[in-house]
Order: sequence, then structure tokens, then C-alpha cells
Amino acid sequence: MTLVERRVEVEPATATPPSRWLLDQLPACMASDPLLRQFVLIFQRLADGYRDRIDGVENVIDPGVAPPDFRHWLTGWLGIGGLDQSASAALQRDLIHATGRSLRNRGTAAGLHALLVAITGEPVRVDDQGGVVHADHVADADVPQGRLVRVEVPSTGTMDQRELVAFVRRELPVHVSLELIVAGQRVFPVLRRRPR
Repeated sequence: MTLVERRVEVEPATATPPSRWLLDQLPACMASDPLLRQFVLIFQRLADGYRDRIDGVENVIDPGVAPPDFRHWLTGWLGIGGLDQSASAALQRDLIHATGRSLRNRGTAAGLHALLVAITGEPVRVDDQGGVVHADHVADADVPQGRLVRVEVPSTGTMDQRELVAFVRRELPVHVSLELIVAGQRVFPVLRRRPR
């Protein structure tokens, strides 16, 4: 058996060539200067890092594919902060979508209804007497002294009762009173008997 020496030419492995988008914008007289090319290359590499981070930013803003930290930030940005980070991703997405759709109805029975359906995943009832009176005609109008919104939900969803009460109160206008019924039981306001 004889050994045959065989030479194989192997090209050295090269990394993917860096992009040249900034270098290619240099005028020809400047592009021929090696020092200037290296100087511009520094800024190109910095900019490439930013471009890589910016690419796909539409996916970060989309709650359907956004990372958990960003979904939590988005709930705060939409004014529904305080959502428990341990809440399921589906609940966070549903709540963000519902809030986005109902922003124009914020502070109304319809807006509150949409958000509560997203939180509980069940049918919800919101009773609001409603009414708008021009400031010049308040004395003439038959306006009830205490506005009351009655909310009935079958469950608190992933929130506990305290969190749900706080959430609903944040969604209501300041001058409106709340009565919250969960699974047929009044949880807010809690009426306490006076001691005898």
C-alpha cells in the first residue's frame, strides 16, 4: 500500500463581509483615503448596531409578539398599569388590544365593559344612568346628586377582588360612585354595620 500525498487548497473562512452602506456614500476622492475610510467605518459599525436594534421594532410594539417586559410597559403606557406581570400572556394581549380599541370610549360604560370582558373572559354587565349637562344649565337639569355605576361580573378573572376594585375605580370618572358585584356578591362598597 502506498500513500499518495494529496494537497487540497482550502480558502480561509471569512466572516460575512460588513455592510458598506456608509462607506459607499463617500465621494470618490475621500473613499480613496485609507485613514478616512477607517474613521467612517467606526461610525458605520456603531450605526449598524443601532440599525440591528431598530429592525423589527414593529414586532416589539405589536402586543401579539412583544416580549413580556414590553407588554407590561405597554399596559402602563395605555393607562392600565398595575397589571400583574404573572398574568398570562394571552390575558395581557387581550387587555392591551381591548384598551387600544376602547380608548375613545375611556370613562364610559362601553369602555369599561370592553376592558372587563378582556379581564374576566366572561360576559359582564355595566349599568350607568349616564347623562351630560352643560355647565350653564346644571341648576335647571334634573341631575341625580350621586352618579352610580353598577358593575356585575361572574368572576374577577386573574385579579383578586382588591385589584379589580382598584382597576374599575381607575376607569371611572372621579365623581362617579361604584357598586361592584362579583358572582352575585357585593364586594364594593363594603357596607359595615355600626357597633351598638
